[in-house]
Amino acid sequence: IMQLHSINATEAPAEQQFFLNLHTAESPARTHVDIYGFTTFEIELPPKATTTITKACAIRDTIGLLSMSSHFHERGKLATAEIIDAEGSARKVYSNDRWDDPEVEFFDAPIRVTNGDTVRFHCTYENRDDHTVTYGGSATDEMCFVFGYYFPKVGLIPCF
Repeated sequence: IMQLHSINATEAPAEQQFFLNLHTAESPARTHVDIYGFTTFEIELPPKATTTITKACAIRDTIGLLSMSSHFHERGKLATAEIIDAEGSARKVYSNDRWDDPEVEFFDAPIRVTNGDTVRFHCTYENRDDHTVTYGGSATDEMCFVFGYYFPKVGLIPCF
């Protein structure tokens, strides 16, 4: 699965070019990976205000996080994520302050997340508009996602 967003905020046509490098392995993979994606639809940004939205996603399987990235729109100023273990200790694993070119963090060693742990993420926005902004797919709306690759594949890990 691959997804790409591109926004041309002008009236003029804009030519774009994207590259994808695929690398092959000498031997087949021994463990299948999958994509996780966590979001919240509970976004309500008051006018002329800075607001942080937080969502916690309980993990029900033992998995290894291989990467993490984020997605929000132009009002997004900071996305962070942390892993909270079953005892309540939090460890920050991700931070990004770019809405237009978000950081993709590839973990040198997979981050082990076990049943009972939580991935908690935060998106901070600056709404300079005179109206409330809510969740939506338009560039004039907002979103708050963290996503990446994990293993072993267990299927959909829902949290929205």
